[in-house]
Amino acid sequence: MRGLRCLLLITGVVILVLCVVGTGQHQAAITVTNVAKTVLSLVLDGRYSDAVQVDIKLGETRTTRGTTAAATGPYSQWASWVPHLCPHHLRRTTLPLGLNLTWEPPTERTIFFTQTSCTSTLTPREACAVESTALHHPGHPLLLLITSPTINHTHPLMQVVLGLAGVRVAWLDLDQVMNQPPLDVWHTHRLWMINTERASAFVSDVVRTELLRRYGGIYLDLDFITLRPLPIQPLTSSGRHSQTGRHHTPRNWLAWADHRLVTLAISSFTKGHWLLENIVADIPRVFEPDSCCSIGPDLVTRHVYQRCSQNLTTQQNHFNQSHVIGGTVATDNNTHIITQTTHTKNLYSLVGQECNGTTVFPKTFFYPVHYGYGKGELKSIFTEGAGLGETFFSKSTAFTLHHYNSLSARALVSPAGDSILREAFRRNCPRVFQLLDEAHVFF
Repeated sequence: MRGLRCLLLITGVVILVLCVVGTGQHQAAITVTNVAKTVLSLVLDGRYSDAVQVDIKLGETRTTRGTTAAATGPYSQWASWVPHLCPHHLRRTTLPLGLNLTWEPPTERTIFFTQTSCTSTLTPREACAVESTALHHPGHPLLLLITSPTINHTHPLMQVVLGLAGVRVAWLDLDQVMNQPPLDVWHTHRLWMINTERASAFVSDVVRTELLRRYGGIYLDLDFITLRPLPIQPLTSSGRHSQTGRHHTPRNWLAWADHRLVTLAISSFTKGHWLLENIVADIPRVFEPDSCCSIGPDLVTRHVYQRCSQNLTTQQNHFNQSHVIGGTVATDNNTHIITQTTHTKNLYSLVGQECNGTTVFPKTFFYPVHYGYGKGELKSIFTEGAGLGETFFSKSTAFTLHHYNSLSARALVSPAGDSILREAFRRNCPRVFQLLDEAHVFF
């Protein structure tokens, strides 16, 4: 059986390579034969995520569009934190094959993501997050930072991501990110490893905050699908943010995640911002390894309230007081879908709560569906057979769809279905969707 699987893999790879050469990497997935489709579907659903790779000789340097990576050598050349956060790299009998990445920080004009689970590939949803953001921000630099020192650059989803104009993939080197007080000691003692099950989440909370503090930029978690251009200032031909309409598109903003929590999961900041300085200063002191959110939403919300208690209302009160019809519930087939509408073009000035030069947007901007798993909540994103996909997009004006991957990873949808998630893929990450559709892979 193992020999047969290997034979199938080899056959599929050969066919896939021939297709790439003959038709281009973006069309390869839709021209493969039935045998290659079978192999591709196995690769896409993760069962053979590391099986299809190309050997790179030590010392060889290869450049893929948007990514410069050198295959520079064995484990000893990687940072000392890698065995702690990425132990699976050490369990391999040979050097992981693929492209070795180098560290690259974001800038204030970069839209960036972080992947802290040490995987060498992306899931379909993560790839869609990157493609959808690139689709709605042509010409804007995007940076995907991952903790795995290597990427499987021949994986079909990674080929899509690497082929997107303006997208770069770089190594998220924790030694580079956390080399300044007060995080340097906290990192050196590997305190984020006290609870190994939550280590990746802790690292994610810290690096997004520190990267925004030191470099600025626009950050998104990888479980956001971008549905329309984000409320950020466009870039001029010189690569600078345009000042036109600056009163309508604030540079510094974050958002309510629900009626009580403010989060950095999607946010925009200039470097050295006061909120980020205060949050980072508190991380080593308030860190609780048994708590999911002590250095995440809980800490962010605490500092926002401490600084803005006089002019910051709760999410619910804000909707009642604003001129926006927010949180409107539209009913279709007994399933509630949260939408928002407005009667003015000056959307940001109406709904953004100002706090010392920082705007706090309402949850409907980025979290149009609540994380509860019942009717009208997270479950509705994956519901098939009710036509909710078309209904959602005919009513919602949200900038993103957040599918809470930590809660919903096992809730898969068909590329041939009519769910909200499927429709979000079809409309906003067409290359990823086409790949999945042709391979008949659920996501």
